[in-house]
Amino acid sequence: MALERALERPSFRATLQHTLSLSILFQTPLYVGKAANLRMRIGQHLNEGSELSSRLAEVGVAIRMSSLLLLPLAVEQAGNEADEDLHEEIFSRLFNPLFTLRYG
Repeated sequence: MALERALERPSFRATLQHTLSLSILFQTPLYVGKAANLRMRIGQHLNEGSELSSRLAEVGVAIRMSSLLLLPLAVEQAGNEADEDLHEEIFSRLFNPLFTLRYG
């Protein structure tokens, strides 16, 4: 399993431990995601008619009145897409955000 292999690496464990230590900052998030280009991804979400803003509007939440909490991965994790996907999956499962599309 990918998670078991990732947990064998001290850098993955350290990153996960550090990020989870910040979990007190979380209330149930509306969305968990990752992006190669954060500025572009946020812009996509903020565009009127974007899927996320439309879904939020349906339940009376204005995306521009929401807060963004950014949790960057440690430097040694950046660019490792498999680890990034695992982090995203872990946080999606832990916090069960209402507006993150999960497959599988």
